[in-house]
Amino acid sequence: MKLGQSLLPGLAATAVLSAGCTWITPADLESARDRLDDDQDGYTAAEDCDDSDATSYPGAEDAWYDGFDKDCAGDDDFDADTDGYVPDEYVGQVTQGVETSGLLPGGDCDDADPDASPASADAWYDGVDTDCDGRDDFDADEDGYPTGEVEYGPTENAPGTGSLDPSKVDCDEDDPDINPGATEVWYDGIDANCDTLDDYDADQDGWVPEAWLDDPDSQDADCDDADADINPGATELWYDGVDQDCEEDFDYDADADGFVPSEHLALVSTEVQETYGIDPDLADCDDTDGEVYPGATELLFDSTDDDCDGSAETFELTGLEGFTWTGPHDPRFDENSSTIYLAVAADEVQFTSPGATTETHLYESIIAMAWDSIEPEAGLDSVVQFQRNAAYPGWQLSDGFELMVNDDALYGTFGFRYDSTGSRGLRLAAYTLDPVGRKGTSFVPGTYADFGDLSLAEDQDGNLHAIGCESTEAVAQHIWASTSSLSSNTSDGSGLFDLESDLCRLHFYEADPVGTIVTSRQGALAWYTFDRPASGSGIETVTYDSEKSHLQPLDIEILRETSSAWIVIADEASDSIVFVDDAGNEVEHAVTGGVISVDWRVTPSGEIVVAYVDGSGVPGMLLGDPDTGFEQASLDPGFTCTEASAHVSDDGESLFFVAVSATEGELAVGRALLP
Repeated sequence: MKLGQSLLPGLAATAVLSAGCTWITPADLESARDRLDDDQDGYTAAEDCDDSDATSYPGAEDAWYDGFDKDCAGDDDFDADTDGYVPDEYVGQVTQGVETSGLLPGGDCDDADPDASPASADAWYDGVDTDCDGRDDFDADEDGYPTGEVEYGPTENAPGTGSLDPSKVDCDEDDPDINPGATEVWYDGIDANCDTLDDYDADQDGWVPEAWLDDPDSQDADCDDADADINPGATELWYDGVDQDCEEDFDYDADADGFVPSEHLALVSTEVQETYGIDPDLADCDDTDGEVYPGATELLFDSTDDDCDGSAETFELTGLEGFTWTGPHDPRFDENSSTIYLAVAADEVQFTSPGATTETHLYESIIAMAWDSIEPEAGLDSVVQFQRNAAYPGWQLSDGFELMVNDDALYGTFGFRYDSTGSRGLRLAAYTLDPVGRKGTSFVPGTYADFGDLSLAEDQDGNLHAIGCESTEAVAQHIWASTSSLSSNTSDGSGLFDLESDLCRLHFYEADPVGTIVTSRQGALAWYTFDRPASGSGIETVTYDSEKSHLQPLDIEILRETSSAWIVIADEASDSIVFVDDAGNEVEHAVTGGVISVDWRVTPSGEIVVAYVDGSGVPGMLLGDPDTGFEQASLDPGFTCTEASAHVSDDGESLFFVAVSATEGELAVGRALLP
């Protein structure tokens, strides 16, 4: 028994029963009270928090939340973890004997854990609601989607949590606007809906629009980021109106040559045709080959119709834009190291030179149209006014003109007749290129019949010889000069000689200092020779050599490019083109309807190109060799021709062709590639 355990009751009894004993005063009683144990629980009133309740004493078993401080600890009976917060259901409830009780705030979500209270700092994703805010510990931004950093489950201290879909995890727990349920805003650099897709590739085809490329100059861009089937790596489906591969090609022009196949032209609106420059009247005949289209340069005799004119053996002849002709005649080609020239004589011509703004109008003149020999496909480059008359000169050009070209000048011969006197003249002329100037010398012996033909040739010494012939009076003319004499407007000799011929071709063969004239003599093909005249005089006499009386030439040409005596004639007797070699052997190539005009060139490979006009005025060409045969093509300039001429470029790649009609005032040119 503890000291004083029964003292107070004994004293009281003694005072009552022994009235005669010593009296215990109230002061003594009060002084002894703290030593008393009224509830007999072994603790004095000073030690016991409730000395009237034997179940309340220090160390007694205390049941939380019953409002009694049984163990006399002085704790709020509704704050078991003594963290200063009580569960919400106990807010304001008083603990008997604890004066400060009933004042603690609520909000404690785990009254068994002093670390869990509204005052605590919460660590996310540990599965415990430490700050008692009731939030799901796996959804920091409260957007309804759990983090994917840890395994998802219910949050301790937060009833109702654990119901989020663990298959849809948040990719940014700091931003409630970013989650699997958010609406994606493309091209802002934010994966708003957590689908891990490239934010700059909306259709997820692996290609980014140009605006978002790091280096647009070296990277291919998606041209439609709303359609995964459209990107630089897609296969183009032509003619569906969609640019699948983002090449910005016109979808109805697969080979990008500017022309649409006929079967797809109806799908192209007028507006689109105008935008892309599509001519609805010109259809591509092969939309898989960009070298095949209307107006393309034809590669002759290769089985491909390059220019879509319906045949692999023809090419287009067209007029020169801006040129108007009256009586064009004697078209002649030649070439120097940089330029291809086509010279044409005309009664009258009007034209605007490339790069010029004003029109030129000439009479009884000869102009030479020029193409760059390196890039002839670029078109007409310039016009040389070889013989020009801005007003009618009082004389007329005769039939016949010949041209020779080198890097210094254009050389030519032409005939003329004065209106006032009727005198006939022969002129040997030059157009120097550096410096530019017109030079020449004329021989006007008197009144004679007009020339029927002219010819120009160069002898072994580089002198130029011109002759003119006719059959009415049978008086021919000759004039010759060195290039230096010609540049001083003088000749080295001239003269008249007897020769009856409407056709005459002059040549000096390398092995023979004697000149040769090939003519039509009384309807037959004939040869004449002459000795080259001394300085100061011209041809005075020609010697008849031989003839082929069965041939009746309508036109004669001699190959200037060869040392042999190859001759080609348009033969009226056989309706053929006849080739005659220097041994007199003949090869015929028949032309339906006959042939009235011929011209020819030799390719660098040794093949012969012949331009001709048949008896119906249709021009054509031959390519090959008299001994092995020719490929043949008829051409359509759109008018009835009187003459045609051809030229093979010095590199052997290009064939130039011209057809003229002196009667209709037409001229058309074309270019093709040689096989």
